Amino acid sequence: MLTPKYLMDVAEPVRQLFSGIEQQMACDIAERIVKAGSYIGKVDYNVFKGKQFGKLTRELRSMLRKGQAISKQQIQRLMTESVTESVKTDDAIFRAAGIEPIPVADSPAQQAIILQGTQSTAQLMENYTHTMATSSYQAFTSSLDQAYLSVVTGSSDYVSAIRHAVNELASNGVSSFSYASGAHTSVEAGVRRAILTGINQTVAKLALARCDEFGTDLVETTSHAGARPTHEVWQGMVFSISGRNPHYGDFYADTGYGEGDGLCGWNCYHSFYPYFDGLSTQAFEHDPSAAAGRDNDEDYELQQKQRYYERMIREAKRRCEVINAAREEANDPALVEGLTKDFEDASVVLKRREAKLRNFLNEHGRTRLRDRESIGNWNRSISGRAVWANRKASGR
Repeated sequence: MLTPKYLMDVAEPVRQLFSGIEQQMACDIAERIVKAGSYIGKVDYNVFKGKQFGKLTRELRSMLRKGQAISKQQIQRLMTESVTESVKTDDAIFRAAGIEPIPVADSPAQQAIILQGTQSTAQLMENYTHTMATSSYQAFTSSLDQAYLSVVTGSSDYVSAIRHAVNELASNGVSSFSYASGAHTSVEAGVRRAILTGINQTVAKLALARCDEFGTDLVETTSHAGARPTHEVWQGMVFSISGRNPHYGDFYADTGYGEGDGLCGWNCYHSFYPYFDGLSTQAFEHDPSAAAGRDNDEDYELQQKQRYYERMIREAKRRCEVINAAREEANDPALVEGLTKDFEDASVVLKRREAKLRNFLNEHGRTRLRDRESIGNWNRSISGRAVWANRKASGR
């Protein structure tokens, strides 16, 4: 069994890794956009763009290969740690019931479940890196072409065109993931969903295999405050895996296990563990929010609101970082001045969003989760510049 808190945090190392890769890509493209300034509007623009595209392709491929190798190692480590954590809890319950569980390492069938889960999750992340590369190339060429057309048609001078292209890149990012359904999501949201779901589903399959091996038919689901409304109805309850125990609900039918929107499905923080009638005591409240004098749906909405504020802060930090990279690459005084103004504006937005989150948390007595506000490569240097820029802008 994995606790909701464990599952909420398990994907953070990989999310941070890919967030950092995306930022490196965006900053690299922003620097190349600035370099294009002296070529835009001239006959050798296409030659310049071709050379830059070739260099960018080589750099991104190298960056993604390294990221993919690190990602694979992290997935293997996280999967091993998660299985160990889950088995430790479940084994204690089995032993209390007089069952001496077979170690996972001694079961080829259980090892196969873990290997399959690790490989499928790693493969999904590899597919994501290919998507990141493709969308980054598109972001580079579209940004440059947009600036070029603005200058050659006379609708904008080159400084304004470069600033606009950099700001568009800073706002939109360079990558997004597409699902078979046609839905799109950000890189970090897609990564987090893939890792969390991959680990939770692998551990769940392992738990069911062990229950079957040891002849255990009952399991209890975990619970947490602010659960998804469709999950709140079955959390913290005991179910029969076979569905044949008249005293308990049907595990598959009632929890939706095996479906994308059910127990251990997409972005689900719930898991389950063996339960022995007459011996076990339920460890989780069916409605933790009610036990604390609150309403689950209200807690859920507050949680979603907090996630929104955190997402907006990450977006503002990315914007500051990309504009700062472009500003540091610029040599033209007018462009430096313009990008400095853009950085100050972005810093003001960041500090306002951070203030809104603090006020929201204070108003509702919620805990600040700084990891949820962080992005890869964000450092004290950029943060300090953002603070200074915000103060300067506030005094304009």
